[in-house]
Amino acid sequence: MPYHPARRLEGILAALLPPVSREHVLGDLAECAQSPAQYAAAFVAVLPKVVFSELRRKVRADTGLGLMAGLSATALAVAAVATRGRALAVPGEWLRWAAPWAVWMAGCALAAAYGRAGTRLWNGWCVLAALLASIGTAALAGAHTAAAAAAIVVATVAHMAITLPRLGADLARLTTTPPPLSLDNVHERAQGFQRMIWWRNLRESGAAVFLLAMNINTLVSTHPDSPAAGAAVVLGVAGLACMVAVLHVKGGSRRVPDGLDPMETLHFHQAEIARQRDVLRAVPYWYLLPLAPGILANAIATWKPASPLMLLFVAAIFFGVARLNVWAARWLDRQLAEARALEANTRRAGL
Repeated sequence: MPYHPARRLEGILAALLPPVSREHVLGDLAECAQSPAQYAAAFVAVLPKVVFSELRRKVRADTGLGLMAGLSATALAVAAVATRGRALAVPGEWLRWAAPWAVWMAGCALAAAYGRAGTRLWNGWCVLAALLASIGTAALAGAHTAAAAAAIVVATVAHMAITLPRLGADLARLTTTPPPLSLDNVHERAQGFQRMIWWRNLRESGAAVFLLAMNINTLVSTHPDSPAAGAAVVLGVAGLACMVAVLHVKGGSRRVPDGLDPMETLHFHQAEIARQRDVLRAVPYWYLLPLAPGILANAIATWKPASPLMLLFVAAIFFGVARLNVWAARWLDRQLAEARALEANTRRAGL
């Protein structure tokens, strides 16, 4: 008689398997095992083989691993040159930076292997674990930890900017299609839209506050050794403060008014979609432009041979961020068109 594991145990073991092979592997284990010990032993024996097989398949597939390898290697090389300079001529110094790169790429490969079945999307938890592991490896190897972390984050943002538009079909398949907008659900849809904006602003504000704290700590505790370095920190703080202020004043979430009839709620929802779309279209002016003076001032104050390359890389990241927001603005255009079509159909029906 086949062994049937406890539901909790089966759930834990399922989480350790790549999604594409979970059902098949667990079914085979249940058929061949006669006891919990046999089940666990068979699982431990088969897990490495399953993961390795999925890794080989994903490495060959168009999952963006090669692109991430190139982007992260370039970003880490720029960070190494910017922070270590001539010390990189010492034999073995580059190994301090190769170690976090190797850990990061191993984690990215696992993230691809554990991505959603039938898609090219990566597992977000694996990416986060890989990021933390690579930062820890950089610290243990003796690389500049903050620079290594920033390089990997920058490479990840660039990778997302390049690959997300191409993965639109995969994202669409995973997204639960909401019911068509109607006067019956417009209040709920408007509330959901405002919640999405609130969470977006919370994430952006959290990152900005962290960077603000780092810049202020640098200004107060380390006393920059030149006026140019101090000006770079001040400009960085001012740019981040400007970005956060515009984010909440122009792009802040709003409470959906109670007591409105469906048509009034629809008009409110249309105005909010249009407002957020315009905010996204203006990202180069209120989000990226305020950050540019601080970055330029810091590059001038700490000028090195690799500084032009680093500025070009930052410009590429800025371009990617702008493109991502253009893509999001187009999505809001489609949402606005749906809301306007509902209004036009309702008026034609005489409601």
